[in-house]
Amino acid sequence: FKMRKLILHFDINKTILMRDSEQGYALDQTLYRVIAARSWGIVEEKEVSGEVKRVWKLKHDHLTMYQPAEGLINYYEFVKELYPKRTKTGDEDEDATALDEFNASQNEARATLISQFPKPGNPGVKFKNHYEKMHRALTLPKAVREYLGVKLPDEGAGDHVPDLTNDEKIMRELMNEGKFHIIPAFFKLLLNLRRSKREFAIVFRSYGTDLQNVVHEFNRLCEGTHPCYNGKNGMPLVRFDGSKGTGNFKITDSNLVTFYRSTEAVENTIVTGTLERVAGRGEDLDEFYAGGLEEGDLEILRGPESIYIGMMELLKGNCGMAISEDYEIYQRTHQKPNSKLLLVDSTDYNVQHIFFDDNADFADELYSIVDPRELMDFNEIPLKHYKNKYVVEVDSYKAVTETDYFIKAIEECEKNRTNEINRREAGLDLSDEEEVVVEKTAYERLVELPPDEYLMKTVIPLLLPALTLVDIERPTNPLGFVATYMLKNKDKIDLGYEIDEGDDQNRSV
Repeated sequence: FKMRKLILHFDINKTILMRDSEQGYALDQTLYRVIAARSWGIVEEKEVSGEVKRVWKLKHDHLTMYQPAEGLINYYEFVKELYPKRTKTGDEDEDATALDEFNASQNEARATLISQFPKPGNPGVKFKNHYEKMHRALTLPKAVREYLGVKLPDEGAGDHVPDLTNDEKIMRELMNEGKFHIIPAFFKLLLNLRRSKREFAIVFRSYGTDLQNVVHEFNRLCEGTHPCYNGKNGMPLVRFDGSKGTGNFKITDSNLVTFYRSTEAVENTIVTGTLERVAGRGEDLDEFYAGGLEEGDLEILRGPESIYIGMMELLKGNCGMAISEDYEIYQRTHQKPNSKLLLVDSTDYNVQHIFFDDNADFADELYSIVDPRELMDFNEIPLKHYKNKYVVEVDSYKAVTETDYFIKAIEECEKNRTNEINRREAGLDLSDEEEVVVEKTAYERLVELPPDEYLMKTVIPLLLPALTLVDIERPTNPLGFVATYMLKNKDKIDLGYEIDEGDDQNRSV
């Protein structure tokens, strides 16, 4: 399967970008939401100053996307329930201004609670180090910060204004907090695929307004002018512009696509060559885009087969594409049939589509934001047949803190696809197909633990009795006594894997 062409579809917000301009979430607010949505607890009623209030209490020690036990609720959902918003009824006497003001105040109250969540004195303080780990992982190299003239928030305002090109000024604005805009794991994936000589294409897909900024940064990478990959200030020089035998991934105007979604197969439509969208569903597309159609700059493609073939043809020229998704129809139900359409030809063994999205809800399929369908008959693909094969529900926390996150996810997807192909070729029933899960090693699971849990599993069980004993014995060499005690009793600690005694012997302490 290493010769299989990969078409990699990427959502933007909380998948490869930890910001959301459309929703007004800056980096900090987004990271707070990521932590809150992965923290699980129970809701209790408590009397405070004579008033009964609902309070959330942490009941699970690890961050996880999925409900770890019956009856638990994540903090993000708790806050949404605590400050519910109202929806428009459409009544003639409805005060739209008052409704907007009320919802804005609820949003502000939500944001305040969530931003305080991992701080001392709040219920999520246990995960403060996780929040800080995300920040560290997103921090730009010092040489890049100096080159752009940006400083970290705790370093104060920048006093150096460098002489930058217009493109560099845009990049400076995108990285103005001294943090990565597109997360490092995405770049590492591209470099890994190129090093492995894989044939692949990148398709960005978003409802929001950050799409154009992502395209700008991606094109700077392709041209070799990205601040982190321009060959300056000790940074490597990276290009994806067709030079040195590589594919040209730069997203040109012809590879900008506007999607008009429909639950009816033949009514699904894309317009290639633009991100401009008709306001409302009533206007005729041929009339709206008449100028571009006449000039030959735009093309309208209708129906699943035309859309699929058209997109694949475009990706043969330039291997990058950006799709503006149809939020107008999605917001009607926020359900899968109106979401982002992923067309899959399961009979084509030479191509594999993989869609990465943090809202590809595996826990409640109806509300998945990705809708995978068979190209030939437009039938829905069941969750068990697309999960971690054609669609990956992205864990935002891991995508930020593990730079090989997307690499491992693709490995799992390809193994599952290979398993499906083998079963199909063997004439086996696909209905009982089992998912292939790439298990982490015991060591990988151990080092991912937060500091307090890591120490409790590795050192504290021996250190505490050693300290007790050294206090009783009062030896002449207390440090040597503690070290000897711990080494003699090290077999009492079960780490879950075999230790190579030479691994850490020569590391400086």
